[in-house]
Amino acid sequence: VVEACVNTLFQPSKRVSIRDEPFKNASTQSFFGIDGRVCVETFPCEWTAAQNARLEEILNEFKDGHIVSIERAGPAKDGNCYTMNGREISEKVLAPLHQLFNPVRLEKFPNIRTTGIGDGGNEVGMGKKEALLAIESHVKHGEKIACVLPCHNLVVATVSNWGGYALSAALAIVAVSEGKFEPSERILDLFMGTEQEAICVLEACISAGAWDGKTGKPGKSVDSFSFEENMKVFRQIRQIVIKFWSLQNNSLNRNDF
Repeated sequence: VVEACVNTLFQPSKRVSIRDEPFKNASTQSFFGIDGRVCVETFPCEWTAAQNARLEEILNEFKDGHIVSIERAGPAKDGNCYTMNGREISEKVLAPLHQLFNPVRLEKFPNIRTTGIGDGGNEVGMGKKEALLAIESHVKHGEKIACVLPCHNLVVATVSNWGGYALSAALAIVAVSEGKFEPSERILDLFMGTEQEAICVLEACISAGAWDGKTGKPGKSVDSFSFEENMKVFRQIRQIVIKFWSLQNNSLNRNDF
């Protein structure tokens, strides 16, 4: 998604990926083809006034920017963060970077827009009124885990990664429609990445200590879906975009006569 945003906006200004320090190596290894246009800023889990000031500086620098959060656990009503299974996430492994979405904090930055991507109800952005009510009413452990932080644009998917693929594909469509690129498989590679890159990203995450959020075990599965099942969705999203471009092209050709 970060790579897609960089390529879509196509501007020389700096892009920042904000991550927890324990996953710095995975973050750095997981960017492909961005040519140094993304700066990875990491924050320790031990939060201090100095770290809070750093976060404020980033918001000031990008006061006309857009913040995207994907699969980021956010605070529930009691202020704690939980997994979708209702297990509390220790402050020792999760820096409070959800503060980037704090509505009170963002009042000082009215031009900043926010997008949240999630799948379980415990993620940053799920605090939008309609989503929050649905999570509390229909999701297992919903009353306990529902994140109360809202966002401007909420993307809900069966698996957050799939929502990220879809957003990347949508950005590719936008970039092509604005004349920045010609529609092609290569452009989808540029925006969504390739299957080989997806494998490399997953392996980097596993090496950094990540595990399947549903099974609680390390491996190439995502939310209990096998790697092949995930790649099937990845391919389907690509096929939808290609078909859209093909239909659009056929329509333009018919209008020429």
